[in-house]
Amino acid sequence: LGNWKWPTNTPYRISSRFEYRWGSFHRGIDITGTGFASNIYAANDGVVVAINTSCANIGYYGSKCGGSYGNYVVLSHGDNVYTLYAHLVKDIPVKVGDNISAKQVIGYMGSSGSSTGTHLHFGYSIGDPLHGGKFYDPLKLY
Repeated sequence: LGNWKWPTNTPYRISSRFEYRWGSFHRGIDITGTGFASNIYAANDGVVVAINTSCANIGYYGSKCGGSYGNYVVLSHGDNVYTLYAHLVKDIPVKVGDNISAKQVIGYMGSSGSSTGTHLHFGYSIGDPLHGGKFYDPLKLY
């Protein structure tokens, strides 16, 4: 599973890291700066295993919609490795079961769920990120 691709356009800015913030641990990185509805890309080949499209495109801090992730896509990359792409706009162009190639568009940057502005929350886990998987710093993939 080498050769990971960056999930956003450039230029981008990492606005929040994999660390404690606001009294709890942030289990991913936040990437911003590419604009509302800009492309979000698969970081590696995988299969879509979960999607949520039930949230408004603009959320608010503290929203529980989508488990606070808002609209999201989860990819399985094999060997129990997963990536999570959260706070997307609800127009998600992939569906559960789709085989995805690295750098394929899987969604569009938004601010859904518990969010303070337009960004991608990018998570990397061993085990399903929605059901007890252990999160690691996604920057370690690069």
